[in-house]
Amino acid sequence: MVLHHDTGRRGSSQNLTKHGIKAWLTAIPAMLIFLGAALTLFSPHSEAETGAAIPQAAKAAGYTKLTFDGEFIRNTIDLNNSTAPGFDWYLAQFFGQTATASHSVVTNSDGSVTLSGKDTVISINSAAPRRGAPDWVGTAFGGGGYFEAIVKFDPAKTMANIGSQWPAFWSMAIEHLDALPGEQWLGQATGYSHFIEPDFFEYDVANNFVPNQYGGAIHDWYGIQKRTCRNKGYCGVTNASGGGSSFTNFRVRVPSKTDFTKFHSFGFLWVPATSTAMGYARYYFDGIATSDRVTWSKYSDQPPPPGLAPWTFGIIDRQHLVIALTTGPNQPLTIKKVIVYQASAAHNLTNSNSEIVGPE
Repeated sequence: MVLHHDTGRRGSSQNLTKHGIKAWLTAIPAMLIFLGAALTLFSPHSEAETGAAIPQAAKAAGYTKLTFDGEFIRNTIDLNNSTAPGFDWYLAQFFGQTATASHSVVTNSDGSVTLSGKDTVISINSAAPRRGAPDWVGTAFGGGGYFEAIVKFDPAKTMANIGSQWPAFWSMAIEHLDALPGEQWLGQATGYSHFIEPDFFEYDVANNFVPNQYGGAIHDWYGIQKRTCRNKGYCGVTNASGGGSSFTNFRVRVPSKTDFTKFHSFGFLWVPATSTAMGYARYYFDGIATSDRVTWSKYSDQPPPPGLAPWTFGIIDRQHLVIALTTGPNQPLTIKKVIVYQASAAHNLTNSNSEIVGPE
């Protein structure tokens, strides 16, 4: 922000008497103090620097730097599907999937965006594939952080159009999405993958849960595609009941009078493990911690499989998350804002800067 000063009307130099000059000189320190306060107030980083408006979960974990402020004005969304650097959100999809149609991404007068249409998948992401070098563009987040989206949707429309997609705020490792070297499970056969998928919020519960719930799953995927687990793309464990891990808490229950057609915040806190402390992920609804919490010990290339091993889900600490906002056909999802707070952006990947492997 440029701070403009109204200098007002001033007398000519002939009218500046000795006393007038003295008065101006006396006033300069106070003016400088005021100017400094004003610059601090209007600095684009002042909220993060002062602690104002930082979500409590982020602040408590030491995540006070706003590294992503995903607003939805038109020039932050790659509506022309150019896959050029500099956008917050991209329509192009990994794995050769059809790009989201621009008419399915509607920017609203209040600064929100609505994903809506009849396509099988409608999604915008913080990173995307592209032809040439670099072969991906955008941002993937590493080293821990607090992720939050403010969204609204109509559960009745989701329940009336149950299919393979639904309203979701989720993520997946760029190491898998773009087949980077960090996807390879070290010590295993070439092509043996290991990657993380944290789903921050998914309304995939409408067909078998009561309405006032949502899914907060974290997936630890592994194996050689369609070989290690022959009837699946990859083997995997999750925190769902029967998901093969020590955790069965992915169903998040919200207050019974919750109205999802009004804006609510969905948060995800990721704190990496160290040699002396467990890492963990915790889900938040409207700023309040939920019962959905998963922990892991430090992952250091232990052999497969994950599951009951204490390091299960720990691969997240070695990888970098691409954020996705997704919905299914005839299930409008409106997003007001997406924010990411971290200790710093030092472990994030941006565009072709994919030599970073994450915190030790």
